[in-house]
Amino acid sequence: MPICIKFYKDQDYIQKTETGEIDCGKAINTIYELAAAAESYKDYSILMDVRGAASQLSSMGDLLKLSTEFAKYTDVFTNKIAMLLPDIQERVERADRFKACMVVNGFQFEYFIDDDRAMEWLSEAS
Repeated sequence: MPICIKFYKDQDYIQKTETGEIDCGKAINTIYELAAAAESYKDYSILMDVRGAASQLSSMGDLLKLSTEFAKYTDVFTNKIAMLLPDIQERVERADRFKACMVVNGFQFEYFIDDDRAMEWLSEAS
């Protein structure tokens, strides 16, 4: 499957949209792809859109593993990281736990249900 990462020059963010089933391995590959893109576009924030994906990441161990993987790239992920997710209570609860992991690791992370709110947050000064 080809890598699909979009770069938005005017808003200075990189968007990665995931579809299908997301397990821990696929999520880690996404982190690698985003790290490579962020390395080239250091001033850009990240927008991950997982609304069209089914998540198999349910345990706290999975969430900790992913936040630890992000932490390997703290020198690359220096700007905001936003995640768009579906308005499903279980996914929102997982996003709350993941946000706690990311914040502990020093990231500016937030999740959203609404595109406009995500764009507003990404465009606010840090």
